[in-house]
Amino acid sequence: MDIFACKIKESHLDIDNDKLYSLISNIYSHHAGRSESNKGGWQSENIISKLTDFVDKIKPIVKEYVDEIKLNIELDVTQVWANVNKYKDYNAQHFHLQSNFTGVYFVKGKKEAGNLLLHNPFTNFNYCWFNGKLVKIITPNQYNSQVVKIYPQPGKLIVFPSWLQHSVEPNLTNEERVSISFDIN
Repeated sequence: MDIFACKIKESHLDIDNDKLYSLISNIYSHHAGRSESNKGGWQSENIISKLTDFVDKIKPIVKEYVDEIKLNIELDVTQVWANVNKYKDYNAQHFHLQSNFTGVYFVKGKKEAGNLLLHNPFTNFNYCWFNGKLVKIITPNQYNSQVVKIYPQPGKLIVFPSWLQHSVEPNLTNEERVSISFDIN
C-alpha cells in the first residue's frame, strides 16, 4: 500500500522558446525585478498579461493533472513570472502560499545550469532513517529519497502541489538558465 503520495506532472510543450526568450530578455533589460527566493538571480513581476498564449497552452495540462489526482476545482492561473539565473545564481528552498498548484516551464538551460529540486515533504524522514547509522540506499526512489532532481530542459513543463518545498541549485555554467513559473488557484 502506498500512502500520502505526491504526484508530479511532467509534460512537454511545443512552444517557440526563442520567442519566449526574446520577450523575457526584453522585460529583463527594462525592469529591476523582485527578490523572492532568488539568490543573485532575476525574477520578474507578474507578467501574465504578456504571456496569454503560454497560459492557454498550460491550462489543459494542469486540468489533466488535477483530473489525475481526482480533484474537482476550477482552475485559475493567478501569477506568471520569469526567472533568469546566471553563473552561481540559485533559488533557496521555499513553497508557494495562497496557491494550490505551482509549475515551472524551462525556456533555456541544461543539466549544469541549476536543477529544480523537489524536497521530500516528510520532515521526520531525515531524523529517522539517517540518525547516525549508515543507511545505504541501493536505488534512489520515492520511498527513500530526500530530494528529487529535475534537469532543466527547454520545453519541459513540471506541475506540482504548491505546498511542496522546492529550490534550484546554483547555475554552474556561463549560460543563462531561463524559466517561467506560475501559480494556480
